[in-house]
Amino acid sequence: MKRILFILFFCASALQAQDAGKIAGRIRDRESKEPIPGVNVVVKGTRLGGTTDVNGEYFILNVPPGLCEVTARIVGYQTVTQRNVDVNVNRTTTISFTLEQTMV
Repeated sequence: MKRILFILFFCASALQAQDAGKIAGRIRDRESKEPIPGVNVVVKGTRLGGTTDVNGEYFILNVPPGLCEVTARIVGYQTVTQRNVDVNVNRTTTISFTLEQTMV
């Protein structure tokens, strides 16, 4: 019985993942071109998001397909939003940002 439940759960999870896409990219400083760690990247109107690692790279899983807005934000830099980001099922959409420093 446990095996059947596991198989059903696994299949349901696999099917659910096929209804979504992925957004990934890199965030760099506009002047120095260095990666910026700790940047919050969110899909507007959802609870989906991610944070850049030490290489300035991020990814967001299970993004609903269609057009969306993606915003990158961290203290000390201007917030940047990219509009009309086209997310497709079972595909990775690459969205990279360059952020400009601001006075806090």
